[in-house]
Amino acid sequence: MTASTAAIQIKSEGTLEDVARKLQEALSLPPFYFDSDQDPPHAITAMNECLGYELWLRYSGHAFELTVEASMDVRDRAEGSFVDVSEWLSKHIGIVTELHCAPKTK
Repeated sequence: MTASTAAIQIKSEGTLEDVARKLQEALSLPPFYFDSDQDPPHAITAMNECLGYELWLRYSGHAFELTVEASMDVRDRAEGSFVDVSEWLSKHIGIVTELHCAPKTK
């Protein structure tokens, strides 16, 4: 099985809630829910699940980071190969939301 993944930086003057709402409306996503990270520093993360994907939106101190991964069971994840669609998805999100987006650099 082949699945896709993406990591995107989003620059915005808005809050985490503002960016999540903009993504929700532009991409026709269900509402995000907000919770504390399990790992320190326990920042608030916006999360969403839609069409077999899990989305996490966090503020990293200078930009928002959107991570998208396919929801797969452990066996599929171990056997699967992943295609990075960060370049394409960052362009698409930038067009439909008018936010400044770029693939996240490692």
